[in-house]
Amino acid sequence: MKKIVGILAAAAVFATSVFAADISAKVELDGNLFKYDGATKTVSALNVDKPTDQHWNAVFSASVSGDNAGASFVVLSGPIVSMGGWNSGHDLGGRNWQIWMSPVDGLKFTIGKIDANLNQEQITWSGTKLNVDSNGFGVGYSVAGFSFDLMFTPGLGTDWFTKADGVDAVIGETTFKAAYGADFGTIGLLYKANDSFKTNTIALGYSNNFGPVFAFLNAGVIIADKTDIRVEAFAKGNAGDFGWAVWLPFGYNGTTEDSTLGSIVELTYALGGTTAYVRFNDENFMADNFKSEIRLGAKGSVGGAGWNIWAQIDVAEKTSFSIPFEFGYSF
Repeated sequence: MKKIVGILAAAAVFATSVFAADISAKVELDGNLFKYDGATKTVSALNVDKPTDQHWNAVFSASVSGDNAGASFVVLSGPIVSMGGWNSGHDLGGRNWQIWMSPVDGLKFTIGKIDANLNQEQITWSGTKLNVDSNGFGVGYSVAGFSFDLMFTPGLGTDWFTKADGVDAVIGETTFKAAYGADFGTIGLLYKANDSFKTNTIALGYSNNFGPVFAFLNAGVIIADKTDIRVEAFAKGNAGDFGWAVWLPFGYNGTTEDSTLGSIVELTYALGGTTAYVRFNDENFMADNFKSEIRLGAKGSVGGAGWNIWAQIDVAEKTSFSIPFEFGYSF
């Protein structure tokens, strides 16, 4: 028994000397202190729930990396499961598995989770269509400020290429991305093909820091049955304790009725460990039915615990009001 323990201890020391391990876990609960649903004219209070499908908000994550290889995975909370009507809980499942290898400097092979985009807004971290977010295979090479990535991403459990007897071949999502970064900023090119190259996305992106302001512009065209033009602009900055951020995505596919123009604007003010904020969000100003969201709240942390409480007004045909909250503890 002592010999086995000694072997395991030696293996652990060897592993930590070769690889850098990072393990973290998080408990998070959200809900509403108060809610009025204008559509049903229902009032409710003191509800607690658990986020069920937040791929960016892992319950447990682990990664290990060395000079030439590494791996990572996260565990997410699944939907509520009823157990005989007397108990309820949440499934846990592993998602976003990834293994990478770099046999020579600058060259990297990746299998599993593939996540790449030209530029990403940083208010809600969602909304871009000019990106790759799937599972598959990737190979990349970077040198002297240049980077090149080729990605085959059909998703988990799906073949990238199939050819059955007597029918046409089916080819899954294929993406090429190139970028160059220097003092003038970063320029990126993205080409993505879907539906056996019947749908093609071509996009350019530019990002840079202008003093205290960071900004980017993405512009692309999605060529399918209807050609969709996509433009995405983002900027954020600060002046002392005041901060601001603006996200403006626009899409046009031939008719005004099918086009979209969204906006997210957020203003923040830092007060020690607390940040007060105001956020306005409208996914489509051009929709027939006006629908927007206004938040007035505060967020902060106490030790390893983080909190976020806000008053929310959902403006639509029937206006609703609520006081949601989010509490989390990371360790």
